[in-house]
Amino acid sequence: MKTLGPEDIRFTRKEPNRLSAILSDGAVLEDVQIASLFPLRNPESILSVYQGTGSDRAEVGLVVEFESFSQEQQQMLRDYLAFSHFLPEIVEVMRIMHSAGVDEWNVVTDRGSKVFYLSDARNNIVVSDDGILLITDTDKCRYRITDYRRMRGRSQLLVERALP
Repeated sequence: MKTLGPEDIRFTRKEPNRLSAILSDGAVLEDVQIASLFPLRNPESILSVYQGTGSDRAEVGLVVEFESFSQEQQQMLRDYLAFSHFLPEIVEVMRIMHSAGVDEWNVVTDRGSKVFYLSDARNNIVVSDDGILLITDTDKCRYRITDYRRMRGRSQLLVERALP
């Protein structure tokens, strides 16, 4: 796979959350998409740059030295990733109620209060060795807890009880 540095590609913003790219040979790529290969642990370490979707998806290359890009380019990519990988951080768990095989989570996220529903915790809560939780609710919305072991008192207790 081709690695891309600032001499190979320059990103431009067409709309608030749409990118284009200009390659070193002058080719312009419209509707370029960026995906982090490690979105939870190190979202800026390796980025896949691609164009298209589904079977028409073509990878342009990998950005492996994010910090080599200008501050402006880095911020543009951070903004794009923040939008495309919308992943609210749960900062406090107020209540988890179980009823008829579904858990109702009442939480506070970094984007405000939220109530969501979770079924089958074993398949919808992923726990990493370092305490990161990735939770997918019944509507396929995802939430993250960076380290449930560092949550305050009751929140930590509620999360530990809900773990598969």
